Amino acid sequence: MKLLFGVTSYPTSSDTAVTNQVIGLLGRGHDVRILARGGWDEAQVQGDIVQNGLLERTSYRGRRMGRLADLVTLARGAGRVGVATAIQLIRTPSDPAAQLLRTANFLAEHGPFDVFNVHFGSVARRLIGIKDLFPAMKFVVSFHGNDFSGYVRQNGVDVYDEVFRRADLILTLSEYSRDCLIALGCPVEKLVVHPLGINLDRFDLLPPRPATGPVRLISVARLVEKKGHRHAIEAFARVAADHPELRYDLVGDGPLRPQIEQQIQQLPDGIRQRITLHGWQSQDGVAALLAEIDLFVLPSVTSMRWADQEDTPNALIEAQARGLPVISTVHAGIPEIVRDGETGWLVPERNVPVLEAVLRRALAERERWTGMGRAGRAWVSTTFAEQTQTRRFEQMMDRLLTLPDGASLGLHRSAELTEDESVRAL
Repeated sequence: MKLLFGVTSYPTSSDTAVTNQVIGLLGRGHDVRILARGGWDEAQVQGDIVQNGLLERTSYRGRRMGRLADLVTLARGAGRVGVATAIQLIRTPSDPAAQLLRTANFLAEHGPFDVFNVHFGSVARRLIGIKDLFPAMKFVVSFHGNDFSGYVRQNGVDVYDEVFRRADLILTLSEYSRDCLIALGCPVEKLVVHPLGINLDRFDLLPPRPATGPVRLISVARLVEKKGHRHAIEAFARVAADHPELRYDLVGDGPLRPQIEQQIQQLPDGIRQRITLHGWQSQDGVAALLAEIDLFVLPSVTSMRWADQEDTPNALIEAQARGLPVISTVHAGIPEIVRDGETGWLVPERNVPVLEAVLRRALAERERWTGMGRAGRAWVSTTFAEQTQTRRFEQMMDRLLTLPDGASLGLHRSAELTEDESVRAL
């Protein structure tokens, strides 16, 4: 099978899900390419991207650079998709038109592709016109978080009407996001819940933590509102006043770093010194920190301004894979990936007193950490293993390619099926 993955920028610090899926498909012998709009930050090129040659498989359709760039695109497109079509796509000054033609040029030059899997509904909205030019190619959309929450708030509830009508298949990471898309008008028969898997070989199970001594918490996330850092810091400060052995590491960078630094500086002496901002770290850097960590904290929230949400944060899945108990929130798809009371604890959004109470409880129940960590590893191994999820994706694509245009897979909850059940259902 020949597949093309369409994304915004690649690679970036938040591209783990796409990277894991591409690597899994390559391992099963498929020809996979990546088409991104923007360039990449060399500092964030992780080892598995280099080791699997993904940069060599990535092309860039480029950002808008003015009418001269449009004319070059038009000249290329005239020979590949036809003069009339190229002119029709490029004649307006809108960026999506130029992006669409650049994508068409790439498909004409490097295709044919069996499947075009576009990650993020916001990207699919700009590229859905590709269906007119390459009708034999299946157009699959993967939704992640902001695209079904904050993006809709900014652009209107009808923003995906054409995507819902014309896409061949729409994938979500959770039942929660599936229900959100149904509420926006997506046909139920086009939706499949399909978590993206992780490579368990990359996540060694950490040894049991000692029953006494210092305790370290960690958050690994971009410094943006929906990650809930402000609430985690406030809860930590309250508990740390009574627990001098407690430390908190924050890994990640983002636009809220100045506000977070200011919040930390306003804490009392003896507490602010126990919070460390590490900034962005490589995979190896994060792994080294996690080897010393006891609890993983990610109190995600719905952002106030645009109602931006998570879906199923990979960081929580990866923390459980390492055997770390996690503390998170009842937010979006998180209750579907964290088993409350078994692999971690879930609290209401923005409720610092409850977050504080759960943290105090966790500290009082240190004897449970090893068992919860082992339960988390087992849960991830059976539900989010890359091999299983890659095989399910492969089966869905194989089945999709045999269906006539407009037909439905008729499988809505692949995430709840075992691999054998998934085979039979398809």
